[in-house]
Amino acid sequence: AVVSKLYPGLLVLYLLLRRDWRAVGWIGLFSIAFVAISIADFGIGPYFSFATHMPKLLSGEAFPALRNPVAIAINESIPGLVFKLGLFGVPQMGFATAKVVGWVYTVIAVVLTARLALQPAATGREPLAWIAILILATMRSPFLPTYAPFPSMWAATLLAALTWGRSGICITAVAGWIVLAFTFGTGGAPPAVNAIWTFAHTVAAFVLVALVVRVTPASREHHAVASPLALATAPFD
Repeated sequence: AVVSKLYPGLLVLYLLLRRDWRAVGWIGLFSIAFVAISIADFGIGPYFSFATHMPKLLSGEAFPALRNPVAIAINESIPGLVFKLGLFGVPQMGFATAKVVGWVYTVIAVVLTARLALQPAATGREPLAWIAILILATMRSPFLPTYAPFPSMWAATLLAALTWGRSGICITAVAGWIVLAFTFGTGGAPPAVNAIWTFAHTVAAFVLVALVVRVTPASREHHAVASPLALATAPFD
């Protein structure tokens, strides 16, 4: 996963801080292998083109969708908030501002990833941390359309199962899942309405990340209630 896309690369920082040298080694090995195979097949040209194109990917200029109000409205990323504000008439909400916001958010994502990596995780709860990191990483993308809620919904599902009986966290996780599960799509509502609702998706995702940060440390072990859902998720507990 880390080799195939840019955003899972944040997991490498997690593995480095956890001193999981074996996993880092496998990532490095497969990275070299994929690069070597691709160069043998296509040559070095695509890599130079990608390096040239990278600034426009980071700022969002490479995405034609960010010039379309309908697409802007379904963008759930943090840089995408800039373009949403532009939909409502806020001035100076263009690619330059989105680039700055994206880099500021990158620092936040790195800090939160470091926190998840450095705190001892309760047995079996590491997958929650991994999903939270993937959520943080995907939110850095300039354009994150309607498939964005899936990792957050996985996080909500696991949180609800693991905190069954702890009403506050469980109810919040279920509420977040419900918010994320509902979407208008590109043609189901006007752009302004879609922009507000997908902003609710973004907020729900970060609420779930905050809950993950709260429940994953080993010092916050809970006692699961013997419900069918708790028993079904026992391997995660």
